[in-house]
Amino acid sequence: MYHVEMSALTRIRQHIVDAPSRWAAVRRTNIVIEGDTLARAPKGFDPAHRFIEDLKRKDLFSTTEFTEGEAVGKDFLDRFTAACERAAPLVGFVTKALELRW
Repeated sequence: MYHVEMSALTRIRQHIVDAPSRWAAVRRTNIVIEGDTLARAPKGFDPAHRFIEDLKRKDLFSTTEFTEGEAVGKDFLDRFTAACERAAPLVGFVTKALELRW
């Protein structure tokens, strides 16, 4: 999610608060979540929350870079599939938070 609409971002943040064990499972995958963050806790969220750094996020996305050689390599589909599998827990969590089909 990049430049998330505020209502959607609030739903994602609230889902992190409401389902901390599911969010912890996403974080245990060691996926690197990128994007801008707030300097302080968002309004209405506990600054002492165990996932405050994630609650301060304004974007939630992960990227995987491939070289040109990798992109044209015989095993590219396997590499691409593995990258998608690494991102799936984050995508699944966000999708559920927004009550979308996954």
